Amino acid sequence: MKQSHALVLGCLMALAQPAAAGETAAPSPAAPTPAAESGRPPGWLAVIPAYTHQFDADLDGSDASFSADRWRLDLGTRLPLSDALTIAIGLEGEWSHYSFDGLGDDVFGLNRDADDLMVAQLGALAFYDLDDTWQLVLGGTVSWGGDLDADFGDGLGGSGLFGVAYRFSPRFSVTPGVLALARMEDDALVIPVLGLDWQISDAWRLRSIGPGAELTWKAADSWSLFLRGLYRPRDFRLAPDAAVPSGVLRERTFPVSLGVEWSPTSRVSATVFGGAVFGGSLRLTEADGQEVFDDDFDVAPIVGGSLRVLF
Repeated sequence: MKQSHALVLGCLMALAQPAAAGETAAPSPAAPTPAAESGRPPGWLAVIPAYTHQFDADLDGSDASFSADRWRLDLGTRLPLSDALTIAIGLEGEWSHYSFDGLGDDVFGLNRDADDLMVAQLGALAFYDLDDTWQLVLGGTVSWGGDLDADFGDGLGGSGLFGVAYRFSPRFSVTPGVLALARMEDDALVIPVLGLDWQISDAWRLRSIGPGAELTWKAADSWSLFLRGLYRPRDFRLAPDAAVPSGVLRERTFPVSLGVEWSPTSRVSATVFGGAVFGGSLRLTEADGQEVFDDDFDVAPIVGGSLRVLF
């Protein structure tokens, strides 16, 4: 079943707690184009550094505001084990620096400028071709998110995914599935998910990328434009000596961006984009799940970019 698996792996990686891809939504490194289609040997490596800046956003519940800088690095590979079975493995890391204004020296149990919050995630997916039309998908992730001084065990999370891909044609496929998530200080979540990959024409493509979608227009051989909308959850376990000891800071955002991708070779591509974060919220809970606050924040502009290198 020669197709890209990015829609399935993107769903798994982006939904899994506590980690979530940055607003760059760099293509999932563990689900690149199959080697038979790209001319690359099996077992290659993708490296994707990315950066996003979110400008000041006002919190609804106070006179405070904050901005955020995020640095991200994704690594991934595909390992064909047989003609029918392929394993995809991805490692993701994201570092977030929040700068608050108007809330004094201590903010929600963090320092005023918090630059040591991170999420990291290791995921794997197995793809098994039943025939040229049907494919089974099974995988999971182990993740960690929090202040670097937080207790390691308290920041752990994970997920599991089972799906069945059906290829209607070489240009259109869907992957319905079920995703199970373990969440910090909250009940486990089991939800249905749907992957989509539709090559509308030689120039236009619509695909799901995790909990969101991307429309791409290939303007020239080396240039593409894209419109992207995503749901981005982030959970951070706080340090034991924070104002809210071992609490959980949750951020939920819906970034929408318009960008351009330049691919001078088949192994190198770069993107730049601009857009805005909609529907953002920050929530702080104590270690036992008791809510301290839950505030929405205003629409905030974002800019950023990414680089992808295939080895």
